[in-house]
Amino acid sequence: MRIAEIIRAPKRNTELHPWNTGKVPRSSFPLKSVSRLQAGNEWAWRLVEFDALDRHFRVLIRLNVGKEYYQAILGMDDPRGMLVICHHELHTSHRDWHCHVSPCEVSNIFPGVLRDNASMRVWPRSENSECSTRFEIRQADAVTLAAERFGFTAQGGFI
Repeated sequence: MRIAEIIRAPKRNTELHPWNTGKVPRSSFPLKSVSRLQAGNEWAWRLVEFDALDRHFRVLIRLNVGKEYYQAILGMDDPRGMLVICHHELHTSHRDWHCHVSPCEVSNIFPGVLRDNASMRVWPRSENSECSTRFEIRQADAVTLAAERFGFTAQGGFI
């Protein structure tokens, strides 16, 4: 199974959890070390869960409007640990919209880590490190962006 199959697959049992701030508990996004997800109360985060291809997936949406940083992280529950497949990001400190993605078979991703550097690639490739995208993301549209990227719907439509 690869990321394109996951995105295109029909989703079911989609559940939107409420917005929270600060630390992301390991129970919400189970990584071996969640230290990179631990941030102050200026960070808002929301979890979306769904089932597809007989597997359970989680999308962790993180937003810091003051730092102009948006991130949607797609992970898949696995008996070996969470497999993080893709980070869809916009942070105006550098680059425009981009993904850190594991284009390989998901079973080859090292489990339990936020970013498997052996398998992750940045897409699109770019020599330009400047960001030309105006940051206008708010909580009201953060889930819609993740839904469009990862192909899930909730409550009868994109949220």
